[in-house]
Amino acid sequence: MKKTIFGIRLRELRKQHNLTQSELASAVNHRFGTNIERSMISKWETGSQETTMESARIIAAFFGVTLDEINGEYTMAPSVTAGDHHQKVIQLGNALKEKGVSLSDLTKEDIDRIAAVVSAFYHK
Repeated sequence: MKKTIFGIRLRELRKQHNLTQSELASAVNHRFGTNIERSMISKWETGSQETTMESARIIAAFFGVTLDEINGEYTMAPSVTAGDHHQKVIQLGNALKEKGVSLSDLTKEDIDRIAAVVSAFYHK
């Protein structure tokens, strides 16, 4: 089987985040309410089965990359480890706490609004 760019990038991202195929499947299913099996991730990585657009979107969202990046249209930025992500979340939580906002009090709508502001800031 010929490996696909998606499969190669998927494996790179999974390894960079120190996840096994089983751990990735479990984490994606938990976060997005999907039913992706470890064997499917294996098939995508080896190129023995192509992914659907919806599955590709979910995987890209899980790793915080765009569909273009995971499909090889653009070069992905150097990996940020899970520990780095955790540290950034703590920093964000502390910054909000200093402003009198608790992460546990945020609704989904609040989080969406914050994400929109951050996105607008980075895409000036």
